Amino acid sequence: MNYIDVLGHPATLLVLSSILSGSIGAYFGGWMAVSHDQKRLRKTTEAFYSEFYFRSRFLKGWMKALCEEFNNPVRRKRSGYLEFDLGLVETYLKDMILLGGLLSQDQRFFINNISLRMDTIKREEEKRNERIKVNDEYLYVINKKDTAYLIRYVGETIYYIEKFYKERKDFKFDDDRLTKDQVKSGIDMSGVVLSDKDFNELLDLSRLND
Repeated sequence: MNYIDVLGHPATLLVLSSILSGSIGAYFGGWMAVSHDQKRLRKTTEAFYSEFYFRSRFLKGWMKALCEEFNNPVRRKRSGYLEFDLGLVETYLKDMILLGGLLSQDQRFFINNISLRMDTIKREEEKRNERIKVNDEYLYVINKKDTAYLIRYVGETIYYIEKFYKERKDFKFDDDRLTKDQVKSGIDMSGVVLSDKDFNELLDLSRLND
C-alpha cells in the first residue's frame, strides 16, 4: 500500500477528520472564551467608572446645598453627609484585575486615596454639626468657616472624580494647578455661581489664600 493509498483509506480519513475537528473545536472554544472574557472586562470596566459618575452626581448636589449654606448660614434646613460606600468600586476593581484589566500608577494612587479623602470630608462634616447652633427663632446658625472647609474638600474631590471618570486610563494628577483652581472647577461643575467676593471669602476662611 503506497502513501496515497494510506491517506485514502477510510480509517485514515476518519482519524484525520477527528483530529481536524478537534483542533477546530479547540480553537473556536478558546476564541469564544477569550471573546467572552473581553466582553466581561468591557462591561466591568464601564460599571467601575460609572460608580464614580454616580458619586460625582451626589457630591455636586451636596455642593449646591453647601454653597447656599455658606451664603446664608442662618436657615431652617441644613444639608448632611451621606455615607460614601466604595464597596462596589472595590468589587469591580477586583473583577477587572482578574480579567486582565490594568490601572496606571496615577489611577492606583487615586483609588487608594479617594476613600481617605471621603473620610476627611466626613470628619469635617461631623465637626461642623457639633458647632451648629439653634437661635431663638429655631433657625440653624451654621459656622461659615466650617462650611468653607467642606466646600474646599468637596470641590477638589469633584474635580478629580470628574477628571478620573472622563480621562480613564489617561488620568494624571495635576502637578502644576493650584488647589484653589481645582476647587473653583468643582464648584463650577456643580452648576453653582459664586461671586468673586464670596469666592475670595471662601478662600480666606478655608486658608487657600495663605
